[in-house]
Amino acid sequence: MRLSLEGKPTIRKTVFVEIEVEKVSFQRFGSLLRVSGKIKAANNEMLPLGSMQAIEIELNKRCTIIKKSIKRHQIERLRKAQKATRKKPIMLVVLDDEEACIALLKEFGFEIKSCLRSGKSGKQFESAEWKKEYFGKLAKSVLDNVTSTVVVAGPGFIKNEFGDFLKKRGFEGDLFIENTNSAGLAGVNEIIKGNALAKITEHAEIVKEAMLMEKLLEEIAKDGLATYGTEEVRKAAELGAIAELLIVDKALAENRAELEPMMELAEKNRANIHIFNSEHEPGKKLEALGGIAALLRYKVS
Repeated sequence: MRLSLEGKPTIRKTVFVEIEVEKVSFQRFGSLLRVSGKIKAANNEMLPLGSMQAIEIELNKRCTIIKKSIKRHQIERLRKAQKATRKKPIMLVVLDDEEACIALLKEFGFEIKSCLRSGKSGKQFESAEWKKEYFGKLAKSVLDNVTSTVVVAGPGFIKNEFGDFLKKRGFEGDLFIENTNSAGLAGVNEIIKGNALAKITEHAEIVKEAMLMEKLLEEIAKDGLATYGTEEVRKAAELGAIAELLIVDKALAENRAELEPMMELAEKNRANIHIFNSEHEPGKKLEALGGIAALLRYKVS
């Protein structure tokens, strides 16, 4: 922590501080968790009790968290996160003869590593030199990342050619070839929603989110066992009708005081609770429905 002494240069000093958390924000690309609130205890007189203080918790930096109570869904989410750190991500390569997109599929979402054009044109296209260069760039991106499973997907036969090329370049992990109607980012979203990826890996939370979202939309379309919106979900929770409760993380962060009692009630009635990532497609769809929805055991009038 940096402390400024009046009339003197800013100095860096290690201090102990305990704060009562009021606000939390996560800077994803910097991997920083910023926590702010009122100081409850400190070992330095320059940090008066009751004053506001913000601290940044970096990756692998230890801290102590004290909670008055912890919910079952919070424990489950911590267990999933702990489990995810032990797994190598799955790489998706979705391509056609014009473009490709490479993504890493992790426990709670996917990260786009690169998207590129094939560069085919004119005489270069006729000589197939474009394909050698195109495949070479894609293979380098795959081999530069530590992963044991690669899914190559796309329309047509070029995905099969790239799969063979990747093996010749020395990839010795598990390689799966899948069909999609699109390439690029649209193809990444398509394969995440499909059943093929779920068969390859059951651990990826984003696959579960996509399947739950598809089920929810299907039930909504036929006026079946689903409901959405704060008031509608609250009513279903009070009646014990919720089987699966779906909440987007952004809505929970912004409206915790209203949503947590519903979560507790649903949990008490043996509902499964799913916190969706707002940065990915299933979470964005859920956010468009008001940030909260439920799959029901029986219809609520």
